Amino acid sequence: MEIATLYAANEDLAGYISELTVGDLSRPTHQESVDIGDLLADILKWNTQVTAGIKGSSVESSTSDTPTKADLVKSANLAGGGFESAYRTTARALEAAYESVEDSRNVAIPGTAQTVKIQDLIRIQLQKTLVATWDVTQALGLYDYSPPVEATAALKDNGGATLSDADSEVIDKILAQSKS
Repeated sequence: MEIATLYAANEDLAGYISELTVGDLSRPTHQESVDIGDLLADILKWNTQVTAGIKGSSVESSTSDTPTKADLVKSANLAGGGFESAYRTTARALEAAYESVEDSRNVAIPGTAQTVKIQDLIRIQLQKTLVATWDVTQALGLYDYSPPVEATAALKDNGGATLSDADSEVIDKILAQSKS
């Protein structure tokens, strides 16, 4: 899978994040006890941790400036957002990190003891991005979400394995919707 596929998925998610308001942050996601604000904070943290892992930096020091949900609420601009800018900053840094390393290098998956090859981590990243996009679109009442064609094709080519059963169910829904 090419970085361009992840870039397209990141741009798709950024577009939907730009529509979020502070009030949307409390809307639920497919995960129990996780709302859109938690999801957005988790995405920013994940992107920062993976970038640090690829660069060989300390994950702890790299995430010290990552905004929490409370920080997101406090920093929202009058139009309701500012969330897109925070997301794009971490997404661009992550894409640059992926482009800077060989596909055969192993990198740790944040929050686990597991290491995978860069290409597998890009696939996991794509899946996480599509699941997050699905959650955001659902929260915005946009129930006919269909990911970029190249992202759907990459999911089909790489199977549907994800980090959790809940995410796997969402990937299956996304793939089913993209067929219709």
